[in-house]
Amino acid sequence: MRQSFPHLHVASAYSPHYGVTMPEVLVDQAAAAGADFLALTDRDGLYGAVKHVRACAAAGIRPGLGADLAVHDDEHRPLGRVTLLAHGADGRGYAALCRAVSSAHEAGRVPSIDRRRLATWAEGRTLTILLGPLSDVGLAVE
Repeated sequence: MRQSFPHLHVASAYSPHYGVTMPEVLVDQAAAAGADFLALTDRDGLYGAVKHVRACAAAGIRPGLGADLAVHDDEHRPLGRVTLLAHGADGRGYAALCRAVSSAHEAGRVPSIDRRRLATWAEGRTLTILLGPLSDVGLAVE
């Protein structure tokens, strides 16, 4: 039975307190469920990305890469969290994702990305930004 939707927000064991399963096991479970795509979106980084891509290649599943990142405003006030997904097979999406994660870690504080930088990368059409329940939009809906 083929899985009818792709999982776009999955944290691995490399995201302490948010995921408990190693990337290889996540891929094995997705393959067993008939998935043909699985995105790994570790919290605040790309910690399990290499293992995820290798496991997907071995299982015949298309890999997706992303990150779950906090967002802040100009005064460094928190604005919630978003999930970024790289897209495009030419590597530009992955490069933009790496820049976003690096930017989130550059201030020496709790990892968080400036919303203006995030908007700039979104305009480049190399990242897809998912606004979930912990984004500023999702929190405003509560």
